[in-house]
Amino acid sequence: MATNTGAFHPAEQIVVPVQGTDREFLAQQWAVEIAAALELPVRAVHVSGDAGDGAPDKFDYLEKLAKKHGVELKTEVIHGSDVVRELVDELGARDLVVLGTRKLSHQYHIGSVAAALVEKAPCPVQIVRLE
Repeated sequence: MATNTGAFHPAEQIVVPVQGTDREFLAQQWAVEIAAALELPVRAVHVSGDAGDGAPDKFDYLEKLAKKHGVELKTEVIHGSDVVRELVDELGARDLVVLGTRKLSHQYHIGSVAAALVEKAPCPVQIVRLE
């Protein structure tokens, strides 16, 4: 029987798709806190259809959270017109994707990107309900 000599990690990194809206903050906070607890890095990815969109300010909140919790953070802007395809192409089997819901009126909704990632991602997807 094999002996486990190291700690088990359910993922190699946590991937956070970033649009740059304040609706994402709770999901980003959850992702960073889980990353800190599991000693995993966070990779924040923004998909832009505009080749000139460097999107540096879209990562501000995540950068503050990562620094506060001592989590390694990598940020990346990917240029492409199909957000889901671009994200799926970037994911590995040992990633964990974390993103939030939307609250419209008094109901919570899973956005089209989240729904598509649940269906197509090669890894687990965590949907965090926004309050």
